[in-house]
Amino acid sequence: MKKLITKNNKIIKKTLRNPPNFTALNILWLIAVILLLAGGCKKTEIIKKKDESKSCILTFAGEGVTIKPQSVAHGTHAVKPDNPERDCYDFKGWFTDNEAFTNEWDFETDIVTQETTLYAKWEQIPLRGTEWKLEGIVDVQTGELKVLEPKDCEECYTLNFETDSTFRGYTSINRLHGLFVVNYEDFSFQILDIFSTFAGESKDGWLFLNPFWNKSIHSFFIKENELKLYYERSRKYFLFKTR
Repeated sequence: MKKLITKNNKIIKKTLRNPPNFTALNILWLIAVILLLAGGCKKTEIIKKKDESKSCILTFAGEGVTIKPQSVAHGTHAVKPDNPERDCYDFKGWFTDNEAFTNEWDFETDIVTQETTLYAKWEQIPLRGTEWKLEGIVDVQTGELKVLEPKDCEECYTLNFETDSTFRGYTSINRLHGLFVVNYEDFSFQILDIFSTFAGESKDGWLFLNPFWNKSIHSFFIKENELKLYYERSRKYFLFKTR
């Protein structure tokens, strides 16, 4: 655009710049850029929300483990299950590595970020070094527990496994000493030899002594605070608790 301007009676020609010419094409291009940027932000936000809602499967494995897998939200803590049980073994925790058992899982601090398997660590419970007090004799068929007399005797009906092959104990009156072997694979128990004093038993003493003398005890079950010695072809067992 051109305009004539007078100054001191002289005509001056001054050229002004044309204002921006926004054509329809320019406007459409600008709108497309704005929508693209806005759409990209929304897409990023959706992906982020999708990651936060992702679930991971936590699996529990190992001998004697029957715990169902857990579906755990990504980046959160799993729920600690009840400890599994296994005959003649103590449970020592959950680990992410099998066999080596060096990386223990802490349910209070560790979070789940991927598909994970936890392995149960077991430690065999030895008879060696354990001491037991008889609770009674259990009839396997009926489940009835017979508490032996005398009941108020601290030393009566006790067993102490001194080594992997020797034990000592007390009946109602007499002292016991014996040699034995066990197999932790099939839980078999065999008395090789038995020695005792020869005072007459009082009350229910013979019920305790006879299975040892007859060497009829043939299998066992042990856990942290309980021992069962089976005899009479598993029709009965001695139930002991940690002394």
